[in-house]
Amino acid sequence: MTSTPPGAIVFLDGKRWEQRTPATIDSVAAGTPHTVIVQLAGFKDNEQKVTVPAGDIQKLDVTLEKVADAEPSPTQPPPVAGVPAAHITKPKKPVHVAQKTVKPPQEQKQAAAQGDGFLLIGTTPYCEVLVDGAPKGVTPLPPLKVAAGKHTITLVNSRFNINRQVTVDVPANETVRKKFEFPVPQ
Repeated sequence: MTSTPPGAIVFLDGKRWEQRTPATIDSVAAGTPHTVIVQLAGFKDNEQKVTVPAGDIQKLDVTLEKVADAEPSPTQPPPVAGVPAAHITKPKKPVHVAQKTVKPPQEQKQAAAQGDGFLLIGTTPYCEVLVDGAPKGVTPLPPLKVAAGKHTITLVNSRFNINRQVTVDVPANETVRKKFEFPVPQ
């Protein structure tokens, strides 16, 4: 499921989902109607009734509608009594001038290692993914942005007694792809 804008909270049948949009919700009962509510601050809640056909995947794209400003926004000054809004000026933003600095080669290498990278994790069967102990959702997941360096990935599926930890080194500005296939009793 996706939303425009992304980062919205998802509720499925009244239960808040851990992952914000874009999100993948697995293990939804097929053939029965479900209520999906998508919420994001500054936007109207969006409620949808969704029925997933048996053996199929239901994609849901939601465009959230912006709420009319009831209060002045942080970029708009509050009204001043007796002064027409046309005479109120916004404070000027400071101007920043970029200056190029050349770092010694050793510092350049350290700076490169300090960027962000991405983790793309796939599992069979589905698993809950934790990165450095923080829950990130259930596979399949979109690429996860992480700081460059070593991270501990934990994969959990209590139904199939899966609890595996692996350490991954994520270089800056790169995507590390990991696919895990676990045996499933028939």
